[in-house]
Amino acid sequence: MFAEYKNEIDYKDWMERDIGLWLRGGRKVHIRDIYQVFSRTSLMSGAEELGDYLKKEGYFLAIISGGFNFFARSVAKKIGAEFVYANGFELDDFGYLTGKPLYQVNPWKKGVNVRDVFERTSADPSKCIAIGNDRPDISMLELVGVPIGINPTPGSDEALGRVCDVVIRGKDLRNVIGFLENLKSQQSIPEGVSESV
Repeated sequence: MFAEYKNEIDYKDWMERDIGLWLRGGRKVHIRDIYQVFSRTSLMSGAEELGDYLKKEGYFLAIISGGFNFFARSVAKKIGAEFVYANGFELDDFGYLTGKPLYQVNPWKKGVNVRDVFERTSADPSKCIAIGNDRPDISMLELVGVPIGINPTPGSDEALGRVCDVVIRGKDLRNVIGFLENLKSQQSIPEGVSESV
């Protein structure tokens, strides 16, 4: 991951290398094995409440993740997101990984996916919200009217602070609701698209 994080290799190459490590020595990995690993991953506190809040405010929700699509789709179902952009695995007829990734999102170029959401929804970017926690999210955050940083990863505070309207510490997305309510009291936030990561 570190080589890709520094942009030393192409993300597609990194994905293939990563999957290759799982299959090292001729090991066969079934998709249910992947489900079992990721099923233990929980949502950040307040994610469902934030999803409900944004839906009530008239927003579309999109998940744009450099992670794998089955987990992203599970999150999308829980928070009511209409759009999911994430990566996946090619499987054989029996559900085993072939070693080839299904590539949709480059974490450093999420702005490409955000622009696709704009086109699909005819949303005005200046009326949209994006939430991110790391430097790779900047290409997405820079495109919207209300960029929000949440629980920054180590070393990303300064970079997020340069592009975000606010950087919220901690792991509770309900704090985003508080920020948006305060913002709404100062100005009207019209319907738009929220890119939630």
